[in-house]
Amino acid sequence: MPTDRSQFLSLAVLSQSVIEALIAFIEDDDWSELATTLQDVIIPLEASRRLSGATCTSRHALTSYEQLRTVAEVWTSQDRQAVIRSLKALLRQGGRGQSKEEARKLIEPFQKLSTQALWNFDQPGSTVPRGVMDLCRVP
Repeated sequence: MPTDRSQFLSLAVLSQSVIEALIAFIEDDDWSELATTLQDVIIPLEASRRLSGATCTSRHALTSYEQLRTVAEVWTSQDRQAVIRSLKALLRQGGRGQSKEEARKLIEPFQKLSTQALWNFDQPGSTVPRGVMDLCRVP
């Protein structure tokens, strides 16, 4: 079955939109754009954690195998949980308090996700999902 490589690009675009909104908030205090972006990304990330992205109605739902695989390659389940917690905390803070420092911390995980998605787009068959090599080892 051929891989739909556009799914990798879609994930990279989503990641870059988060990064752009974070930077706009940090540099220009643009909270409204960040709030909208955070709401758009939290739901699909939570759905991907439950592996039920197909039921997610967000316009940025992570529903494809390629997207879910890429997220799993970059973030462990603990990393994903930490990112979701940070996104929710930032949304609750509403641009007050330590929210700019929290926003700075979120740029790196989304940059890694974007980089991996673009790598997978360019080299879709060269990555092996985490844990597969462990399964192939002879005891």
